[in-house]
Amino acid sequence: TLPQEAATRLHKPGVAGSSPAAATHSESTPNPIPPLEEGQAEVRHGEPIREYHADRTYLNASTISLGTQCMSLVYRKFFAPEDEPADSSEDEAKSTALANGDLAHRSLEMGRARTEEVLLVAPPEHSTQTGLSTKKATKEWIDSLGPDTWVVSQKQADFLGAMWQSIDANPAVAGLIEQVVHSEVSIRFRYLKTLCRVRPDAILDTGRLLDWKTTRHVNPLKHFWKSVLDFNYHISHALYMQGAEAAGFSSQPMVYVAISTSGSGAVQAMTLPQKVIDHGKRTLDRLLLEINARELLGDWEPVGYGSVNEIEFPSYAIKEMG
Repeated sequence: TLPQEAATRLHKPGVAGSSPAAATHSESTPNPIPPLEEGQAEVRHGEPIREYHADRTYLNASTISLGTQCMSLVYRKFFAPEDEPADSSEDEAKSTALANGDLAHRSLEMGRARTEEVLLVAPPEHSTQTGLSTKKATKEWIDSLGPDTWVVSQKQADFLGAMWQSIDANPAVAGLIEQVVHSEVSIRFRYLKTLCRVRPDAILDTGRLLDWKTTRHVNPLKHFWKSVLDFNYHISHALYMQGAEAAGFSSQPMVYVAISTSGSGAVQAMTLPQKVIDHGKRTLDRLLLEINARELLGDWEPVGYGSVNEIEFPSYAIKEMG
């Protein structure tokens, strides 16, 4: 049974939970969301993913994190006029790596029973070694099926089967999945005078956030830290926690359910160490303050433009040179 406070936070619109400000909950609507004040949140259930990603008013974590590389990337991704061509190189480079991630997310969102109900393995003539064929005949065959049918290749079906077997073998992960009460909830809020948005993969009955991650690492518990640093998950975590607070959800650290796509197929439930959480929060704050200043000044050029500069070397590299 849900604690009364948690049930109120999750299901009653306009009621404050752990946050001092009330959060507005609504079903997805095409109406634009007005700019929110500091501490306010707008929570949408069932917002189409394309609509969420098309938002050019509220910054998301991946765009903010681009500032760790160069602020000009933040500009091109979010602030550039919409008639300027988008930089799609990043998305294209990630498309193959995200294939299994998309499969896992979709299956976990609908649950095992629903996955087994709608999944259909394509016959060999409509499959390739990496997935479904792109031939015209394959498209026509898929179009002839029911609208709820989810067509996958044999290799993709094997991956999903192994994933659910690993989940069954880990009581902690299986228990978390049983506690999920909401999936793909969009939260918009204002933090450090910046309009931000997050979209937790799942929310538990306690209000705690859950994030599904696929990883190439055979042992996620031991090696997932590399992905945290590579993809700035600690910065994303900080933004998600701010969104959770504004919406009245739990302030407990977000749980990552990492699913290995190679080797053992291990599935682990994990949280970030507190020092990493603190570092992510400091980095997020620094990035948002710089983004605000650059937007105000209209200056998105990289640091060092306009002068001849000495190449930056890490201290360890200089030390090795004697």
